[in-house]
Amino acid sequence: MRNIYNLVEILSYFFLLSCSSSSPRLTARGELAGQKIDTTVDSQIAKYYLESYLRNNRSNSEFDNKIDTLFQGQKATIPSREDLQGLSHETSVDFATLYLAKSIVEIEANRGIYLEFQKELSRLKTGIETGERHLYANSDSYIFLFVPGWVYKSERGNGADFANPRKILTQQGFDNYLIEIDETGTMEENAAYVAKEIVRYNYSNKNLILVSASSGGPAVIQAIGELLSPSQLKNVRAWVNIGGILRGSFLADSGVRWPKRWLVKLFLLFKGWDYDSIESMTVKRSHERINRVNIAAHIYCLNYAGIPLSGHITKRAKGGYLDLRKHGPNDGLTLITDELMPNSVTIAEIGLDHFYLDPEIDLKSVALARLVIDHLEGSK
Repeated sequence: MRNIYNLVEILSYFFLLSCSSSSPRLTARGELAGQKIDTTVDSQIAKYYLESYLRNNRSNSEFDNKIDTLFQGQKATIPSREDLQGLSHETSVDFATLYLAKSIVEIEANRGIYLEFQKELSRLKTGIETGERHLYANSDSYIFLFVPGWVYKSERGNGADFANPRKILTQQGFDNYLIEIDETGTMEENAAYVAKEIVRYNYSNKNLILVSASSGGPAVIQAIGELLSPSQLKNVRAWVNIGGILRGSFLADSGVRWPKRWLVKLFLLFKGWDYDSIESMTVKRSHERINRVNIAAHIYCLNYAGIPLSGHITKRAKGGYLDLRKHGPNDGLTLITDELMPNSVTIAEIGLDHFYLDPEIDLKSVALARLVIDHLEGSK
């Protein structure tokens, strides 16, 4: 997940950010669906929404009337990219981000899976502390296939290759493998390789669970949603999508336009990385891919998405975040709504940007994997 820093660095380095750097930084504290928030926000209305409105403490009639008017007629669904962009311009990006987070976490299925995720994480930490392993009787019937993101080989040691989660899963009796895609290949090239590897692991006749991060997500969704036949997918039981840039990134769009295009090309040439991969992450091309996919009903899809407010943005994500603010709520690499697989459940972590710089992120990755097993075993 952290490997994507190089991509953000490339795409935002040459565009140093005259926009949004003067946004207010107002301390705000509150809670949303059990997740505590203590950070800074970019507007008084975002601060009021978090600290008062969501607590049903209506003490500012001007803000109350405006918020009520904005939400009048809103459906109980996740708002679209266009709706969030308009809301961001009408109020602020942090206000729109809070509204998006509320929309996601208050969906009943999402609320339930988040609580189960917290229980699984707690159980996992307790087991590690006590040395007790929570083993599954039929763990040998599953194989985890991990699909990494950008430059996971060049930047070893940053978590991009899922080394630590894979080690823990091995200790718990699960077979798991890294699908070694081209670290700077195009999304389409990597999708073809993922599809080939799924077919190869099908011969084990075990249940396959895919786990992808960031730019690995588009490769997975095209492989299982377009390239493979129903018979080739019969053993694929689940997919965990961690911050996948499924619908591309506007940062990639800016990276293929003049004059940044030539600067990016020179940077990538110096690094020995493939420029075509940037073009394959553009929004139009990504939308064309995702509009063609059709995920089989038997594949359980789980999104894990960080949802940061402006005060949560790390130094690594700041450039991309500021560049993307004009489009609405984002995590420093892509719009949050563009990471979510439709017709799936979502665990939203309020406070994390695209780099998931969380000391517990490796354990959380394992907890996500075990959560999927719990679901699959419970559905039998």
